[in-house]
Amino acid sequence: MASIIAFLILFVTYLERIISFLVLIRVILTWFPRMHANFFTRFVVDVTQPLFQLVYRFIPSLRTMAIDFSPIIVFLGVQLLRDLIVSILFRLV
Repeated sequence: MASIIAFLILFVTYLERIISFLVLIRVILTWFPRMHANFFTRFVVDVTQPLFQLVYRFIPSLRTMAIDFSPIIVFLGVQLLRDLIVSILFRLV
């Protein structure tokens, strides 16, 4: 049982790192507007778009601001969710 929980903790941690990395790549790609025709760029946007849509649904004023703070909120939300899941899994051990 402990090995399954350890695997789940590692899985959640790696998933959080991958999502955070993809969000970071998306932020960097916004500096290059011609890159949107690329397959890799479309993949990154397609994977991260649901997270951004969730943030925009709860805080719609983020779209109208001069600086988009939604990546910061996505980073914090993903890390908070990871910490919550890991703490729940630790209590199961």
